[in-house]
Amino acid sequence: MGGSASLILGVPLGIFVGNLAGWREVFMLIAILTAVVMVAIWIAMDRVQPIPAVSLKKQLTALWNPKMLAIHATTLLVLAGHLTLYAYFTPFLQETLGASATMVTFIYMMFGIAAVAGGGIGGMLSDRLHPAKAIVIVLIPFIVSMAVIPFSVGLPLIVFLLLLSIWSALSWTVTPVQNSLIIKTSPETAETLISTNSGIAHAGIALGTYIGGMVIDHSSILNTGWVGSVLILLGLVSAIYAISVKEKTVQAVA
Repeated sequence: MGGSASLILGVPLGIFVGNLAGWREVFMLIAILTAVVMVAIWIAMDRVQPIPAVSLKKQLTALWNPKMLAIHATTLLVLAGHLTLYAYFTPFLQETLGASATMVTFIYMMFGIAAVAGGGIGGMLSDRLHPAKAIVIVLIPFIVSMAVIPFSVGLPLIVFLLLLSIWSALSWTVTPVQNSLIIKTSPETAETLISTNSGIAHAGIALGTYIGGMVIDHSSILNTGWVGSVLILLGLVSAIYAISVKEKTVQAVA
């Protein structure tokens, strides 16, 4: 919820401060807020014993099986696909819609609200369905919404905003579903594997940002949505492979 809430408050606030004072001041604001959080944690939280460190060998052993590698590959590809467009969403809005700074801030706030809802939907789907079913249910409309976004810029603004809300909500349903799938697949090592999956997610963010930049350099910013949807489609293929591998194969390797 903290990460989701930061989309609603942090991103629009950063855009507002950047437009008002400059990009350097955004980093100053982040540093100040981080210091406040550090002090608040020091005062408010109880002292706890550190969790015993898990060796790198044990982490790799837990990860090194076909099903778990495919789950992590799904995370990598889906995040890369999403960030191919999202990392450059401000210039996308400015170039395709002629969006002003105020409009960009408003759209990011809409994105954040939808993303928080999407996180809740992802958790609900994981609880009510098996996460193996939920990930397929989530990724198929995610691919479609991502591919349709570039077409929607010529439609009435309300249609674009509706599609944007669907895309943003679906983008944040993936993480809780993936974490639930990891827990269901390997409960004994779930804590370690959720950690490695989080690291892979950040690698996907970096990869998607790089690919998006390459797309913009060699073609149009409109193509970022379509390229991103292809990456998510590959993630869906990886997810289908992951859920098709039998549970006993994972346990035997681990």
